[in-house]
Amino acid sequence: MVTEHEDIQARGEACGRRVRELRQAKGIKQEALATALSYSSRTSISHIERGREDVPLTKIFAYARELGVEPHELFVDRLLPSDVTDLIDRLPERTRDLLRLWQTLAEREQQTLQRCLEILAADDRESRRRMTEQIDYISTWKKDRGRQRGSGGVEAGDTVAS
Repeated sequence: MVTEHEDIQARGEACGRRVRELRQAKGIKQEALATALSYSSRTSISHIERGREDVPLTKIFAYARELGVEPHELFVDRLLPSDVTDLIDRLPERTRDLLRLWQTLAEREQQTLQRCLEILAADDRESRRRMTEQIDYISTWKKDRGRQRGSGGVEAGDTVAS
């Protein structure tokens, strides 16, 4: 079990890593960032990036401005397991069901589903209409095959005519 102190420490370290990641991505040297933030040397930046010091509350907006991000983005490095669990618990039940279903799919099936979702999300009414028709057709075909066999499933060798 992670204590509150350990959780705060981990989040501070994650913030420091995120500052370093953003600074390096922008090609900003520690000295330049220190000067822009009115530090007397790069040592404070180095300590923050290594998790030895926290980003002072009074400087969060200045860091965000200099690094070209919104302030909350300084605190997003990677989600802790407790954050993920909390996030999933807050999702609507239907969304949680979709996530569970997604996890059961093979990578190729995930890629196919992602392409389908991209088509459905695109601003192309005809493509969305055709895809919806095909999905309805396959769903009806599967139900009919299941009733014929009494199994409700698709068997090897089954094909769908276009």
